[in-house]
Amino acid sequence: FPHHMKFIHGTDFTIPPNAMEPVMEVCSRWGISEYGGEHSAQYALSQGRRMGLIGGTDNHLGQPGSGTHGYNEGRGWTAVLTQSLEREAIYSAIRQKRCYATTGAKILVFFALGEILMGEETRGWKGDRTFQITAAGTAPIEKVEVIRNGDVVFEMRPDEYVVETSFCDHEPVDDLMRPAAFEELDPFCYYYLRITQRDRNQAWSSPIWLS
Repeated sequence: FPHHMKFIHGTDFTIPPNAMEPVMEVCSRWGISEYGGEHSAQYALSQGRRMGLIGGTDNHLGQPGSGTHGYNEGRGWTAVLTQSLEREAIYSAIRQKRCYATTGAKILVFFALGEILMGEETRGWKGDRTFQITAAGTAPIEKVEVIRNGDVVFEMRPDEYVVETSFCDHEPVDDLMRPAAFEELDPFCYYYLRITQRDRNQAWSSPIWLS
């Protein structure tokens, strides 16, 4: 998977999408690659790439989550939605993009469009879209945002440890569809959830795609 995408050499997103790269690293000890030009996660998503978001410590010490001063300071975690903690179930969840990233805090995140979970794609959707949002923080949650095609379309500032809410998008689906940068990809619209805590830790869900 592409990792520390904006840093060192930068990920080359002129290469066509590949099924062997289902996810990309939006955060690690190197920093956050959500925004910031042609090597960022936002740029990849704007091309129509159906890629999930993960976080990684990337300290090469074989101690996931460990940073310079101790555990949970590695600035990158990956969480998965799975019914089992067996190795294959975890890898399967990542391959299916049923996963999300955090900057190191064990934030719980759930983001869905009806029965469509984060990381999944639905075709031919008509009418309004109501997204379910649940988050539980390790510090008070300062901001909850839904990003659609790169823009924030929903924001709330709960200042609570636990948030359960929903967001309904009334914009006509056909008006939101974008052409993909590669001919093998269908036109698309995507949504993902971003959580920001008062202590500045963050979490990002994998997107949900409409096509």
